[in-house]
This record gives sequence, C-alpha cells and structure tokens, in this order.
Amino acid sequence: MKTVLMVKESEGIDYKKFSKWRKLIQVTAYILGFITNLKAKNVIKGGPLSTEELAVAESYWIFEAQKSLHERIKEEFKSLSIFEKDKIIHVGGRACNGKLSYESRHPVLLPNDHYISYLITRHVHEQGHYGVATTAAKVRSEYWVVGVTRLAKTIKYRCVTCRILKRHG
Repeated sequence: MKTVLMVKESEGIDYKKFSKWRKLIQVTAYILGFITNLKAKNVIKGGPLSTEELAVAESYWIFEAQKSLHERIKEEFKSLSIFEKDKIIHVGGRACNGKLSYESRHPVLLPNDHYISYLITRHVHEQGHYGVATTAAKVRSEYWVVGVTRLAKTIKYRCVTCRILKRHG
C-alpha cells in the first residue's frame, strides 16, 4: 500500500515559532531535502546541508515575505528602480556600476512588518550587538528592508545582552 504525503500551505512550517533566522533556514532546508527524497522514492542527498540547499531555503522565505509587496509595488516603490530576478524582487539604483557585490548593488526588497525581516535584522544585530546605525547598514548590504532603522532600534532596545552591556559599561 502506498502512503501519500499531502501538505497544504497552511500546514507548512510556522516561521513565527522560530526565534533565529539561521535555525529557520536550516529546518526549511532539511524539510525541502526530505520532500525531494520522497518524490524521488530513494535518498538522493543525505548528510550535512550544502550551501546550495541553504540558499534555496533562504530564497523560499524571501519569496514568502515578498508576497505582500506585489500589490503595493507599483505605487509605493516606483522610485526604487525595482526589478525581479528568479521570482525575487530586487532594488536597483545608481550603484549598479560600482565595484560592490551583486547583492550589495541590488538588495532584496522586504517589508518591515513581516516577521522574516525581523528575524534577519535580529540575526545581523546578534552577530556583534552593534548599534542601530551599524545594524541597519549591515542589513542594507544584502536586504532593503523598508524602515530598517526603526526595526533595528526595536531589536536593540529588546536585546538583553545590550541592556546588560549598557548597565555594566
């Protein structure tokens, strides 16, 4: 007897139950690999996650976060020279001829009110418990989060480590 696996979108991974961006990406990569192996009916890939698998998982969540932007894109973001590459919305601009990496020249557009944007900004902040301006600048090197400064300020204010360092500094 064959077992059929049916997963509805609403029964997928609940990203709001994750507090770490990297953990969400890793779990998603494992699940996507598991689904690929199920469809192939034998193990194609096992073992530790590859960089490519992690990139696919990250692209999946970026795409999910951008779904709310599609209706607003024509009116609110027309000054940002927006374009789409591999179903991901990027921001263009004057830096396209610079010597920066492609990700820095064309960051991914994300809404500030989406939990994925919060997780990414928090991940960047926790890399060194930077101040608001540094956290915002490091996020902008890869993602264009609308209102990232306000989001970075919220994260820094809520950060227990930063509060302890401020008290003892």
